[in-house]
Amino acid sequence: MSEMIISQQYKVGIVSLGNPNDVSTLTLHARQLSQFMRRAQLSYAEQMGVERIDPDPLPDPKNEEELQWRIGRLRESGKVERDGLEYIAAIRLTQYGGLALRPTAIQGLLVLGKPEGLCSPEGHTPTEIIEWNVDSRRQNAGLGRLLLRVGMWSVHPQDNVALDVAEHNPEAISIYEHYGFARDESVAPIRHGVFDTQHLRYHMSAADLQAKLNH
Repeated sequence: MSEMIISQQYKVGIVSLGNPNDVSTLTLHARQLSQFMRRAQLSYAEQMGVERIDPDPLPDPKNEEELQWRIGRLRESGKVERDGLEYIAAIRLTQYGGLALRPTAIQGLLVLGKPEGLCSPEGHTPTEIIEWNVDSRRQNAGLGRLLLRVGMWSVHPQDNVALDVAEHNPEAISIYEHYGFARDESVAPIRHGVFDTQHLRYHMSAADLQAKLNH
């Protein structure tokens, strides 16, 4: 686990979760991620009013197969520009200032990836926001912005930042457009197979997003 950034305002520690040398911590974070994504998917379905069509069951921290998959993903992760995948979580703090161990401790999550490979001397590749979500009880209070700001610290300014957003989620689209994301009309809407909705591609430059977040 990387160095923790403590936010007293939100009573959370913000950390990158990848730590392949610590099996017990990886397992704990995998369970916490599963619990967070379970709440997130239930919230998505309710907010968007769409059917969940994924043939796989809802995320479940007691599902051993899913748990091993999440542990594998965390093993592959680190810093997005170096490893191509990064999990950044806002985890509730205990009264003593450490990270809470409860299954529900994750309050916000940002997952960044490099689907086209790492940047090289030949040029920069897009950084994708794979997941960006805050617990429903923490939304509209600035925690999501803080997570995104921390995540963008390690992204090269010349990268293009891309994301897919459900067309049935106008609130999320409004948030992305507030930050400066614009619809990428060159990419056709796509179904990701989790919910009965199409996803639209949005993008902007990392430099512009970093400037907006630091304003």
